[in-house]
Amino acid sequence: MNLFSKLIKSVFNIQKFNHTNSKYHREAKKLLQEYTSDFDLSKDPKLPFNALSKMQWYMAEFIYSAEMLNEVMGIKSSPAQRRGYLLSGAVVVICDLIIDDLDLGIAEIRALKRPAKNSSTEGDIFKLYSLLYHTFFDSLGKSAEVVRNYYELLYEAQIESKRQFDPNLSKAEVDQICIKKCGYTLLFIRAMLEGEINELEERTWYEVGGYIQFCNDAQDLHKDLKANMRTFGTCRKSLSQIASDLDQQRVIAFSLLKKCPFETRRKDFLLFTLYSMGIGIIAKLYRYHLLCQKEFSQEKLATLPKAGVQPQLQAKKLVGYWFPRVLNYRYKNCHKSYNFDFRLNNNPS
Repeated sequence: MNLFSKLIKSVFNIQKFNHTNSKYHREAKKLLQEYTSDFDLSKDPKLPFNALSKMQWYMAEFIYSAEMLNEVMGIKSSPAQRRGYLLSGAVVVICDLIIDDLDLGIAEIRALKRPAKNSSTEGDIFKLYSLLYHTFFDSLGKSAEVVRNYYELLYEAQIESKRQFDPNLSKAEVDQICIKKCGYTLLFIRAMLEGEINELEERTWYEVGGYIQFCNDAQDLHKDLKANMRTFGTCRKSLSQIASDLDQQRVIAFSLLKKCPFETRRKDFLLFTLYSMGIGIIAKLYRYHLLCQKEFSQEKLATLPKAGVQPQLQAKKLVGYWFPRVLNYRYKNCHKSYNFDFRLNNNPS
């Protein structure tokens, strides 16, 4: 597959979940309506007003990720498997809502890690969680315990992420929390697919997940600074340090993925997709650089209004920076550091 074919296919795949009227979102919405029709989440004032929308996005992202992993393994999803991927996203997003939005103590949260079947706990969110949790795990058969193991690692990582509002959390601690969150998410998804996970593959998806989380944190820099949240992006003082450390994680993840015994052309497409995503994040960092009149500081960026920042991060603003750099992709050396003239500033981390 030539570079332009990979680019077109990659963009097409991303569109499957990146718009609410896309294929994955339509599937997620239909399944969501099936399970939520007897519940009214709006009765709980502590839940965000867009809880159902957030659930739909998670479900669409989970089926996209599962099919992305299936593709690199050369496996086609069955309708039953696709339904399972959607259900897994619903379970995880409700877990997130319970941990992040409800006023529960850590002991109460941990008690919900394995919710009782047909729970009589008050609150529609808890009843819906119990229903989806047991429906999902009961559908897995013999793989249920392996999947549950990664789910519980992810659950603990989500609890740990509550510490990210602690201003004394070190950069190393923040990075580990971030890698765990998305690393265990990807392994949870991989455990649903066919075949055992060997040691190399386990480490690979863990580090690829870390790279994806770092990308998400880097692009959310403005939002997270305003929220005083310690993330991969906000615990670094310069944009160039964010870009450099993001690239370091990419090198780790790509080097491992290239060692996995998947078919080369399938690895090539996945690596291109991840490479393209990373360049998009770098392009957003460059927009942050320009928004700060080429003199970046966290304080300056944090004072900018959302209405002034978001339009500057739209695709049409990024393509001029992104497109020529994406064309530099080559499978043989994509695991090496970027060789860009990316010099935003020289502030220390």
